[in-house]
Amino acid sequence: MRFLIDECLSPNLTLALLRAGHYAEHPRDRGNLGASDRAVLERCLDLNLVVVTHNAGDFRKLAGTTDIHPGIIIMDEVPYEESLALMKTVIKHVAVASKAQTPDDYMVNRVIEIDVSSRIKDYPLPKF
Repeated sequence: MRFLIDECLSPNLTLALLRAGHYAEHPRDRGNLGASDRAVLERCLDLNLVVVTHNAGDFRKLAGTTDIHPGIIIMDEVPYEESLALMKTVIKHVAVASKAQTPDDYMVNRVIEIDVSSRIKDYPLPKF
C-alpha cells in the first residue's frame, strides 16, 4: 500500500514505513504543511495514496462525497511508537482481509479505524 501520512502524525511514521518497504510521504517533505484537508485528499486521489490521519470527521466527510477514493486509515492520537505499532496492525489486517485482492484494491472506498487498544473497525465509505 502507498500512504500519505497526515501532518497531524509524526514524520517519523513516514520514515518507518519507507524502511519497511512501503511508499509513504508526509506533507512536511513535500512543502505542503498547512494544506487543506481537501488538498490532501486530492493528492491522495491523484497518486492513489491511502491517507493516514487522526482527523476522522473531516476526511470521512470529504471521502464520502467522492465516487472513489484510495482509502482512509484513522487512528487515535498516540505517541509515535504506538502509532507505528497501530500501523503494523492495520497492515496485517489488510493483508488478511484482502484475500484474493491486492491490499490496494481492498482499500478502495474503505475506512479502517484503529483505537489505542488495537480494535479495528473496517467499513466501506461511501456506502452504496
